[in-house]
Amino acid sequence: MMDMQFQYCHKIALILSAGLLLSSAPVDSREEMFIETVEGWDINKTLRNNDPLPCQMTHSYRDMTDGGAQNSVGITRSDGQIVFMLSYERWNWSEGESLKSDLIAGNETISPVPTWIGKGTILYCRILDREVRKLSLSRTVFVRFPEGDADFDVSGIEGALAAMDRCNRSDTKNGMAR
Repeated sequence: MMDMQFQYCHKIALILSAGLLLSSAPVDSREEMFIETVEGWDINKTLRNNDPLPCQMTHSYRDMTDGGAQNSVGITRSDGQIVFMLSYERWNWSEGESLKSDLIAGNETISPVPTWIGKGTILYCRILDREVRKLSLSRTVFVRFPEGDADFDVSGIEGALAAMDRCNRSDTKNGMAR
């Protein structure tokens, strides 16, 4: 039960972080609606009148090869880009800390090299929309740090991206995916 609560808190943190990145509205003015789960990814919609792309997707899991560390991946679309968020429970980034670091999807490097912004356990970057194909063909992504790579499971991402795009095309008034 405690493990599920921890995963839920990580997902909420990622969704709220995406909302803060994409909107200047206060957090309490946004409502989240669960849409569906696709291949281990939760698709959620932020209910705001002025957001043309209100849907996000999150995937949280325990990495048993890393002592059961809680990892999460969050994705949303914004202005022809993907906002790509990673959360690792053992990170402790200073708010606003930034670095340039490669993001590797499968065997392909996402270009241009993303600038990552950190806050606590969360690190995020913006990726050009044209790079989504590389993400969708991968089961694992790596962030290349000088001290070693951080890997994240993104299996099922292709189906989840399609579900998020369906959600973004859906009627925001009734909140149901078409």
